[in-house]
Amino acid sequence: MTPWLAVILTVMFAHFAIGPASAEPSAADKGIRFGQAQSAVAICPGMILTASAGKLRADQAAADLQDFDREAGKIRKAWSEAFDCIDLDPETHRFTSCRRTKIASCNAAWSEIGPDGSAIPGLIGFKPEEKSSN
Repeated sequence: MTPWLAVILTVMFAHFAIGPASAEPSAADKGIRFGQAQSAVAICPGMILTASAGKLRADQAAADLQDFDREAGKIRKAWSEAFDCIDLDPETHRFTSCRRTKIASCNAAWSEIGPDGSAIPGLIGFKPEEKSSN
């Protein structure tokens, strides 16, 4: 299995493992989403972690931090391995499948953990637009 496919499947599994929005996610499930948020910030242009992301980890009970951190680490590692690739083919100057997968993963992260996310909303946002000094 290609690394980028592993990332997509991991996040899809996480989405279904957490279950309905009304169910309280476990520490491991929250760690998965925290890792997704950290990875999206590293890969997706303009995305930032919100205060809610920091609070998500800070609110974990000491006994749950190991599960939270382990799952977050798995997701960060999967994204890092999957997206250690080039975006533009140097010969054809076309976007590679890696770039298209990055875009799809960024879109999925936004829909799952963005301001109106379906999994754990509010973990990521966009950097405020800088005003021109003209």
